[in-house]
Amino acid sequence: MLALGLVFGLAGMVALTAERLFPERSGWKPLAAAAGFILLGSATPYIGWFGLLPYLAFWGLGAFIQALYGAWRERRAAPQAAAE
Repeated sequence: MLALGLVFGLAGMVALTAERLFPERSGWKPLAAAAGFILLGSATPYIGWFGLLPYLAFWGLGAFIQALYGAWRERRAAPQAAAE
């Protein structure tokens, strides 16, 4: 479950990076470029290995957990609102 959360979280971080680096473009090319930038940054010795990659991974994992919790909370609130 942790690996799945990390994968989805890093994918979200790539999408966020692409949106911030190339705000006027869409499609797969900005996503590929952002993934390349993140890959190069994370491959940088010491700073990338122990700084950037864990930062992006944990930030993405946290966003993934918050999104799951928000979806769970909405599903839980819907039957309660219908019952009232």
